[in-house]
Amino acid sequence: MVGFDIKKVVEVDSTDNDSYRDVIGNKEDKSFSDVVNGGYSPSIIGHLTAGYFHVHDAAKLYPKLADAVSINNEADSSAAGAWTEGDKQTIIPASTLTKNFDIHWIKIFSISDNDEYVLTLYNGDTEIGCVGFAKVNNFISHVDSIIQIPPQSANSEIKATLAAKGGTSTRTVTLKVFYHEYPDMTV
Repeated sequence: MVGFDIKKVVEVDSTDNDSYRDVIGNKEDKSFSDVVNGGYSPSIIGHLTAGYFHVHDAAKLYPKLADAVSINNEADSSAAGAWTEGDKQTIIPASTLTKNFDIHWIKIFSISDNDEYVLTLYNGDTEIGCVGFAKVNNFISHVDSIIQIPPQSANSEIKATLAAKGGTSTRTVTLKVFYHEYPDMTV
C-alpha cells in the first residue's frame, strides 16, 4: 500500500490515527473504544472483537430465575392517556449487570388488555430503544420482540415506559430481556 508503513504502530490519539488502516493492530485496541466527535470510532480489530462477543458470547436473560418485571402505563398513579408514556419504571436495577452489555430481545409474557402498545427503554433520560406490539381479541398474550440498542456501560440502570393506544385505563405487561455482555469494551 502506498503511504502505509506496516512496521509503524501509531499512538491512539495521534494525528497519524485518522483512518482504520492507521490503527490495524494498535495495542490499545478495544471494541467500541475511542469515542470521537460523540460517536464510536474503534479500529478494525476493535470491530472484530465486538463482533466476536456479539455472535459467540452466551446469550443472557434478565431476570433469569425470577418472575418477569411488570411495567404499566401509569403516570403519577393514574393511566397516562392514549399514546402517552407512563412513568419510567426500572427493569434492570443499577449494578445488576456488571459487564458492558446490549439488549437484543424483549420477551413479553403477559399483556393485560387488547390494545396496541409501545415500550420504550431508557438509560437515564436517554432513549436507547423502542418496540411496538399488540394484543387483539385476547389472541396474543405474549410477544418476542427484536430490539437493537447501543452498547451500555456496566452497572447501568435500564428503565422502561409503556404507552397504549387506548391508554385511558391502566395497561400492564410483564417482560424479561435477552442481552449479550462485552467484556473487552469501553463505553
